[in-house]
Amino acid sequence: MQASSDRTPMPRPSRPSIGWRRKATAIVAVGALALSGFASVVGPTPASVPAAQAVPGTPGVAQDPTVVFFEDFDNTPGQSPIQRLTGYTGDTGQTYTAAPTWLERCNGWIVSAGQAVNAGPQVTDCGGQQPWNGVQQLARALGVYNGYNPPNTNFAVAAYTSNNPGANLVEFATASNITLPAASGRFLTFSVDVAAMNCPPVAGAPQLNFSVLDEAAVATPVGGTINPCASGQTLTMPALGVSPQTAVRVGTYTSNGSFLLDGASFGIVMRNANGSGSGNDHAFDNIRVLDVTPQLDKSFGDASIVRGETTTLTFTVTNTSELAAKSGWSFTDVLPAGMTIAGSASTTCPAGVVDAVPGDTEISVTGDLNAGQVSCTVTVDVTTDAAGTFVNGPDDVTSTGLNPPGVATLIVEEQAPALTLVKSSNAGTDAIEVGQVITYSFLVTNTGNIQIDDVAIVDEEFSGSGGLGAITCPGGAPSLAVGASVTCSVDYTVTQTDVDAGEIDNTATADGVALGGDPVTSNESSTTAPSAPAPALTIVKSADTEGPVSAGDEITYSFVVTNSGNVTITNLVVDDALLADADITVSCEVTALAPGEDTDCVADAAYVVTEDDLVSGSVDNAATANGTDPDGEPVQSPVDEVSVPTVEASAVLTIVKSADTEGPVGLGDEITYSFVVSNAGNVTVSTIAVDDDMLTAAGITVTCDAAELAPVTSTECVADGPYTVTESDLLSGSVDNVATATGTDPEGSAVESDPSDAIVPTAPVVAALAIEKSSDAGEVVSLGDEITYSFVLTNTGNVTIDDVVVIDDRLTAAGIGVTCEATSLAPGEDTDCVADAAYVVTEADLLAGEVENTASAEGTDATGAPVASEPDSVIADTEPVVASLSIEKSADTEGPATLGQEIVYAFVVTNTGNVTIGDVQVADDRLAAAGIGVTCEATSLAPGEDTDCVADDAYVVTEDDLLAGSVDNTATATGIDPTEAPVESEPDEVSVAAVAATPELTIDKSAEHDDANGNGAIDVGETILYSFVVTNTGNLTVDGVSVDDPMLAEAGITVTCEATTLAPGAVTLCVADEDYVIGQADVDAGQVVNVAAATGTPYGSDEPIVSATDATTTPGDVTPGIGSTKSAALDDRNGNGRADAGETIVFTVTVTNTGNVSLTDVAVADPLIAVSCPQTVLAPGASMDCVSQPYTVTAADVRAGEVVNTATATASTPGGTEVSTTTNTTRTPTAVAVPAPAPAPSLPQTATEMATVAFLVLGLLLAAGGALLVIRRRVG
Repeated sequence: MQASSDRTPMPRPSRPSIGWRRKATAIVAVGALALSGFASVVGPTPASVPAAQAVPGTPGVAQDPTVVFFEDFDNTPGQSPIQRLTGYTGDTGQTYTAAPTWLERCNGWIVSAGQAVNAGPQVTDCGGQQPWNGVQQLARALGVYNGYNPPNTNFAVAAYTSNNPGANLVEFATASNITLPAASGRFLTFSVDVAAMNCPPVAGAPQLNFSVLDEAAVATPVGGTINPCASGQTLTMPALGVSPQTAVRVGTYTSNGSFLLDGASFGIVMRNANGSGSGNDHAFDNIRVLDVTPQLDKSFGDASIVRGETTTLTFTVTNTSELAAKSGWSFTDVLPAGMTIAGSASTTCPAGVVDAVPGDTEISVTGDLNAGQVSCTVTVDVTTDAAGTFVNGPDDVTSTGLNPPGVATLIVEEQAPALTLVKSSNAGTDAIEVGQVITYSFLVTNTGNIQIDDVAIVDEEFSGSGGLGAITCPGGAPSLAVGASVTCSVDYTVTQTDVDAGEIDNTATADGVALGGDPVTSNESSTTAPSAPAPALTIVKSADTEGPVSAGDEITYSFVVTNSGNVTITNLVVDDALLADADITVSCEVTALAPGEDTDCVADAAYVVTEDDLVSGSVDNAATANGTDPDGEPVQSPVDEVSVPTVEASAVLTIVKSADTEGPVGLGDEITYSFVVSNAGNVTVSTIAVDDDMLTAAGITVTCDAAELAPVTSTECVADGPYTVTESDLLSGSVDNVATATGTDPEGSAVESDPSDAIVPTAPVVAALAIEKSSDAGEVVSLGDEITYSFVLTNTGNVTIDDVVVIDDRLTAAGIGVTCEATSLAPGEDTDCVADAAYVVTEADLLAGEVENTASAEGTDATGAPVASEPDSVIADTEPVVASLSIEKSADTEGPATLGQEIVYAFVVTNTGNVTIGDVQVADDRLAAAGIGVTCEATSLAPGEDTDCVADDAYVVTEDDLLAGSVDNTATATGIDPTEAPVESEPDEVSVAAVAATPELTIDKSAEHDDANGNGAIDVGETILYSFVVTNTGNLTVDGVSVDDPMLAEAGITVTCEATTLAPGAVTLCVADEDYVIGQADVDAGQVVNVAAATGTPYGSDEPIVSATDATTTPGDVTPGIGSTKSAALDDRNGNGRADAGETIVFTVTVTNTGNVSLTDVAVADPLIAVSCPQTVLAPGASMDCVSQPYTVTAADVRAGEVVNTATATASTPGGTEVSTTTNTTRTPTAVAVPAPAPAPSLPQTATEMATVAFLVLGLLLAAGGALLVIRRRVG
């Protein structure tokens, strides 16, 4: 057995709600594993309880056990009467027993902390109140551990050993077997919750052991020993009754062993190997029986196989999460119909035995699981000759000690043999060459679902001219598993025939034999190795002379033709157009050439030089070689040319020109021209003509007597009409005429003579213009008036003036042109010119005092020389100058404005004068003081113009504005007139109302309680850290911000703020410089209430403001309590140990404040005698002795046999309520009273007298026995 230290308790089965019973928890710790999610099953009746099963499908992952029986000892009549184990009946009717010594002396009670702390029978049985209160603390500890609310309502079985019960005796057992027929053949184990105190080294620890009773009442131990003192979880139980605060070890303990139930019922026995009364103090609760049957899972190693293949069937036995040992489980699995064992069975299970005979259909397995082992496996190879879906489910398995498995499915596919072939070569896409070695590769892949043997390559088609060698595969004829591949290969050497063919084609298939002998053939796969034929010819031509040659000379031509390609060329011929035109053929020695071969070819006759050759200047001859490639396509070489020079031919013309006058000539005079053209060359010139540009421009042609001239011959040519002298001729100073003779030589080339000219002088030239200017203006003009100007231009010279224009600088500067009716004037002609628009009077004109306008006429004579007239002017006077501005200011809000609100100011500036104002600006002192400029759309304004101006930034309303009640702003417009004199407008003002200034602070206070003991309440010595968030919720800056906290101030604790100046909306954190230490007065008050306010001085004021207060309350837990003990001191004068009449007794009552608040008015009430206390106030935990006056023993006391004295302590709490102790009693035995001598009676004493004596003796004996009980002290 193992303690589950630091674990939560095992879940309890649900039961009907009973107000005083505890709630169920949800998680259990089993061994070293947390067993969460246990099924809750109400403790069984003698009727059967079905066995819970784990869920299949998580092999190797331990699942949680299931509770199948549960006893929590809560089926009691309440807190009284108090029952013993043998008198208790569970809520299912189950009863229990134990060895007699475990049913006495504080053992075997069904105990709770809610029962009476001074229950008489139990206190007597336990030998005193302290042992009884101790077992009550143990029951409470188990209640806390299991989450009872309140824990005082939990019941447990007491085992406080106020005796020596004896080793290995039954501490707990079922009085009759538990019937669980559905659990037969399943593994079970036990679990229990135990609380222990007085553990080593103080005293001995309990040693608990579980056993199972079979139906024959034979006990079998299950697991190891439970030592509750070994738990890692300790709870501190408060004092109860007379038992002080004590530490209790608690835990849930689950067996690390199990038993395989064989039968329908079983019993539970729990023995304690420690039989000592020294220590061994514990209580147990929540006896559970757990179903810890392992889970059986099975699965096929493959999701699918092919008919005839083998797969592995795996069985996994998975332990439950407590990992207890499981011995003796077994199962038999019957394979699906058509499936058999193929062999190779093995297991990892301890003591595992697998019965699996090849060819059989049944698998039997037995084995164990060791303690701590999670799982083990069994593997068996299986096969089938049938295709289909094979399902092996839980119905196919019979098992003992195992949960049935889920379904394992195997899909067996029909055989589908297949091969694929991918053929490739190292030739790639590059052209093959003669002698190149090509390696062919054949990649064969088994793409079917069954192995294929004897794989070979069949090369069906091969176009190569040479022989293909044997194809080799690694390993000969290999076998291919499903998905496997093999690459076979063969080499081949390329021939010239292959290159001529253009490519080598190769097609192959792969063959093999599938399981069962069926042949398999792959797809066909082909490769092509291209040769990239490149047929080519070259030709070299030569002549038997270098020239020059003359007409009639003979030239003999020869040729060398070469195959410069990589394929054979046939049908070889030479094409020579020159020779062909001369009906001369060319013959070659051979007409077929292999690559690299050449042949000689010769013209069959000599070529005779002709006159055309001479005209050409040379005999140029070009030739090509032609043939046919292996594909029948024509092949032609590049052209090769030979040029033989001839003697040079010459064609020359000359011309002589003449006029019929020597001049000078005037405008309109006529001149007649004639020409003589001669052939000075050695070849005939045709198409004789005269080129005379001047005559041609005048529309005059020239006619020659002859159109063709033989060498050294001439012809006369005459103009068809006279030439008339023009103005241009006069401007040139003469009539200059140049002509050339042209023709065509025998080659068709143009022939042109040197030029010939004739010059006839002209008369001199004179050019002049005049202008007259006028306007429609009155005597005085104003700004903006319009003036229209007009002009009359006259040609006063003797030649035409072109491009006549008016030059008027003022109009030009105003962008006004002048349009004339005519722009070309003959001598003596004039034209009217008018300005295209009226001239508008400007400021500059006003500033000048007049509008003066001067103009002149300009033009160009025929030579391009400029012609200008003398200037002419017109003057008009102007009105006086006025310069002024106006401004209009506006804001984008009417208010009221708030702090920080932005106001955008805009301005409209207008030029109200009659001259332009420059450097226009807005002067605004408020904006300037805020560092805000004003930008205008225009800074120069013509008269009547205005411009929009806007502040560059919004003006931000300030606290001063709020204090003033409004934002008042005044602005003026300024500028400079054209004379540089300053101009300023009248001011304009805008006033925006502002909201009222409202300074305000708020405070938010928080308290951080350092709850050292975690009880959720204040305790003396604990601390509170106070912090404050101060916010300026007003609209004025507040300086000198601080926190006023009277309580902290009284404690000498200051508060520091991160910031002491807060702008509106700003926040600062203030923290107490020290923690506030909680005092007894605070605890007595039941809470710490702290109130604080924030203070500061607002801007513009000397009067501070104070925020509304904020308070925090840190709660306490007022738990008043008072306790007392009483003793009696006998003044035993005669030393007989008894009180005698006349002797005195002083009674002492020790009063203790057992609560956490101060007590006042502390007093002791003793009906026998007055008792005095040294003080009336007790702090928590403090004690004082209150002593009585000496009490004198009376004869009546002696006759009574003892002096019985009772006392009660009382006090007042801080809240004014009264607390009191239970009554304390002392018993002081007195001396036995000796009756006075009397005469001897004649008769025996009466029954009354005998009873009196017997009563006195019995009283003495009881008193002595009580004293002995008080004297006995338990170890620990």
